[in-house]
Amino acid sequence: MAAPTLVPDPAHLRLESLCGDDRGIVLVAAAREEGAACPLCGGRATRVHSRYVRRLADLPWHGVALRLRLRVRRFFCDALECARRIFAERLPAVAAPFARRTLRLQEAWEAIGFALGGEAGARVLRALGMATSPDTLLRLLRRAATPERAAPRAVGIDDWALARGRAYGAIVVDLEAHRVLDVLPDRGADAVAAWLAARSRECPPCRIGLSACGRVPGARRSRRGDKRAGRGRRGSGSCR
Repeated sequence: MAAPTLVPDPAHLRLESLCGDDRGIVLVAAAREEGAACPLCGGRATRVHSRYVRRLADLPWHGVALRLRLRVRRFFCDALECARRIFAERLPAVAAPFARRTLRLQEAWEAIGFALGGEAGARVLRALGMATSPDTLLRLLRRAATPERAAPRAVGIDDWALARGRAYGAIVVDLEAHRVLDVLPDRGADAVAAWLAARSRECPPCRIGLSACGRVPGARRSRRGDKRAGRGRRGSGSCR
């Protein structure tokens, strides 16, 4: 893990000034490189068109809010085949285009949001000097990329009540990772068999604990129950 630095990306940013005000610390930085690549054609550009200041929220310093003032240049793209004549330099390791916060601040928000949720996460972030709203945290969580996970080796399937006594569905759980894989609208054996058939590639042959879902077509039930699936009042078994 890289050591924390005052500037988000010291390899590509240089610190120009540092000052403080009643709202925290203001850090002014600019790109180190003389030119930039056009985001459309990828050609290298060195002719500067203009400059502007981009304002970004960044990680706090000892609980004090830090605001980054990034001096950004606009360049002329001299490639004749390129449709874009003027573009602003990109700093992908610092912030996403049009974003108002640095990537490392967004990663901190996501970590707190996944751990605590919206309301509790916003309260903790406010105390740590990274104030944001619960709605912003929830939007980040919805947009966050789903991490790739290994194929389950032990799957548990049980029923759950959509309307108690009238309608039931089935829930599929990874017994080793303790996470929900899917929720089925029907608890019948046909629905479970269809789910297994549709995911035969991403879910290789594994142990399956069944409860109140009936016999799944094509599954060989063992004599001894699967201990990982648990033994409910209605009993459970395992199939391969």
